[in-house]
Amino acid sequence: MVTAPEQLDLTNPLDREAALRAQMEHAVSNLAGQLSEGHTAEFLELLRFYSRFWTYSIRNCLLIQRQRPDATRSAGRSLWNKMGYHIRKGEKAIWIWAPVLKKDIDPDTGEILTTVAGFHPAPVFDFGQLAESQERPLPALVPHLPDDMEQEYQRCVRKIEATGIRVMHQPLSGTTLGLSRPGQIAITTGLDSRNRLFVLLHELTHALWHQQEDGPDPDRSRAQAEFEAESVAYVAAHVMGLEHPGARDYLLNWQATPELLHRSLVSIQSMVRRVLVLLEIPFDVPHTSEALVA
Repeated sequence: MVTAPEQLDLTNPLDREAALRAQMEHAVSNLAGQLSEGHTAEFLELLRFYSRFWTYSIRNCLLIQRQRPDATRSAGRSLWNKMGYHIRKGEKAIWIWAPVLKKDIDPDTGEILTTVAGFHPAPVFDFGQLAESQERPLPALVPHLPDDMEQEYQRCVRKIEATGIRVMHQPLSGTTLGLSRPGQIAITTGLDSRNRLFVLLHELTHALWHQQEDGPDPDRSRAQAEFEAESVAYVAAHVMGLEHPGARDYLLNWQATPELLHRSLVSIQSMVRRVLVLLEIPFDVPHTSEALVA
């Protein structure tokens, strides 16, 4: 039985590990329950939140969101200090999971290898908790984008085709907006550039993740694959500064159980990073080993 998160104290070192685990399980189960009842507001809010913290794991995003819903960018005290910022007196830390790194010598090459031996609770602080946050604001995460996304769409197409994936535009049957096959993405004609970009992000996720023979799980259901692809498209669009209004209705079609959502979080996290790097979507976030967490 999981102890209710509100009964545990993050300020108490003896309770901290149990509290973090309870908060994660409670948050994920609650999201899955909301989705299974046809409510997507909380999941979409998590994805919007995650678009600001995509270098962190989604589970750590859940922990940050529960402890400080208005967080924008978080890092450890030492990194903020190195950047010339200081934590305001009296601010409480946000607790997340940080890796325990272990160094081993490769017996074949003699190289020193760094591996993750486990995880432990670690404190981070949000930008809003810094003494200099008002007079020294951080740069915007992404530049403001115009309504006409044709130029950005064509740039993304070029990046995708440079990897060997062909992007085609052709009439598709029924209500199908896009489809993907190994090495190929098709997008229906007649869409405006913004919607074409959203479909492209969705189908790119399928092409990179679900269409590969060495993908994470060849037996995953169509529901899980579609749920993951639309979630990735939603996060990637939000990082680009675009609201994706069609995602809500699409996600309603792919309800999730707690087990499916747990599995999907790992895939969503991996694919968001891969899509943003492939498309060279600009971002500006504090980057630290503290972000490499479970």
